[in-house]
Amino acid sequence: EVDLASLVADVVALLSAEAQDHGVRLELAPQKALARVDPEAVRGSIINLVRNAIEASEPGETVEVRTAAGERESVVRVLDRGPGVDPEIRAHVFEAFVTGRTDGTGLGLALVRRVAEEHGGWIDLITRQSGGTLAVFGMPRAQE
Repeated sequence: EVDLASLVADVVALLSAEAQDHGVRLELAPQKALARVDPEAVRGSIINLVRNAIEASEPGETVEVRTAAGERESVVRVLDRGPGVDPEIRAHVFEAFVTGRTDGTGLGLALVRRVAEEHGGWIDLITRQSGGTLAVFGMPRAQE
């Protein structure tokens, strides 16, 4: 049983220097969110989502990282204000070797999806009309 708020706080601390190097600010809004997960696998997935958001953002932008607990699931939300997911690859973005970046391998989001599914969860990317992408990583909630 893992509190995703604590796990996300660790990831934000880990990636804060990388974000600063890109001129991006990380904003953390944690809410206690328990999930029964492998903490290292989920940590790796959250690192991937936050790193993608940092790389998609322009200097001076903020990446928001939030956790929340619903009745049945706990979620991590990562919001950037970058260009959003390229419509040409949108339908395939979770497949291996599909990437919208020239320096990407296309493995990150495929691994995130695999981890989510192995834990009975899900991942979704939502391109916002106001700009940016919202990544939502959900897992079944552990009961307190």
